[in-house]
Amino acid sequence: MLHRSTEGNANMGRFRVMLTDQPGQAVRSLDPMPLEALAKTKVSETSKVDPKLRKQLLEQFLVDHSAYQKRKAELDQANAQLAQVKKAAGELSVM
Repeated sequence: MLHRSTEGNANMGRFRVMLTDQPGQAVRSLDPMPLEALAKTKVSETSKVDPKLRKQLLEQFLVDHSAYQKRKAELDQANAQLAQVKKAAGELSVM
């Protein structure tokens, strides 16, 4: 970070470094984190949580859930193998 280019158009401008302890898609946006949004809603029952927020919370949980990620990787590999076999077989004309 201490290096400065001698070319004027290659100098670094201002930038911001942000840290978070929350995994998932929340890291890639400047919107409030799903857990923050849940805390702000102050709902008394889980059925009153907005479906969009519920989906974001589930996605955030599953990104960090190792058992789910392991099974998802196995499923993705099986789907890739199936697609490869279907491509290799081509279309067969029986009659």
